[in-house]
Amino acid sequence: MAGYFVAILAHELAHNRMAKWRGYNTGTITLMPYGGVMSVSDNYQGVDNIIIALAGPIFNFVVALVIVAMWWLVPSLYSVTLDFCIANVMLGVVNLFPCYPLDGSKVIITLSRNKLLVIKWLKIITLVLGILLFVGGLVLMFCYPNPTLAIGGIFLVFGGAEKSENEEINYVSKSMCFVKNYRHGLRKCTILVSEDMPLFRGLGMLNSKEMLDFEVVDSQGNFLYKLTEEEFGQLCQNNELSAQIGECAKTCNKIDKYSI
Repeated sequence: MAGYFVAILAHELAHNRMAKWRGYNTGTITLMPYGGVMSVSDNYQGVDNIIIALAGPIFNFVVALVIVAMWWLVPSLYSVTLDFCIANVMLGVVNLFPCYPLDGSKVIITLSRNKLLVIKWLKIITLVLGILLFVGGLVLMFCYPNPTLAIGGIFLVFGGAEKSENEEINYVSKSMCFVKNYRHGLRKCTILVSEDMPLFRGLGMLNSKEMLDFEVVDSQGNFLYKLTEEEFGQLCQNNELSAQIGECAKTCNKIDKYSI
């Protein structure tokens, strides 16, 4: 167990040092019984996100290779360092899984074009794997009384739900900040949408060459609300992207039924 905690600490320190070397502000490292997390105040951009995410697993693999090399030089160290070597290998491999909040998910999201779709699928994968680990862990406890798998499943389910929601909000907040090219002209458009349209469909309508207003109508085509692009962005940041635009606009204090 002590070797596992040391491996986790080394993993998080590798993230921390790499983020520092890439010019980002770093926060505190919190160690938990089955993992660790580094708080950050900056959003990592592009390739930096991949480099920082991979720094932890790569460092674990390097440590494991060094330990194996030491066995050739000093064979007596094998029994003493075997558990620590296994802990580093397992920690590195598991963190490359495409699940929240593991490092593999960060790499996949950064490389993907349709990030919202990828985030949705990663959330599903994390939920399914977490449930399988939890159920499998409970079954195995009848033969081998170790709750590691079951607790790991719980960690994935709850940690993944929170992390994926943060990823969605983070992506939406960035995607809404379009640089509008006013010098070359900008079209001002109004688009009618049904009140049951999910927010993520509206996101796909936005681009840097137009300024959109959304007029929300009911099933009969009657006018309900009008949203500016900025107000629509606020709805996306404050609600699930699968939520209906009409329901979100109804509960938003800043949106008046007739005046905007």
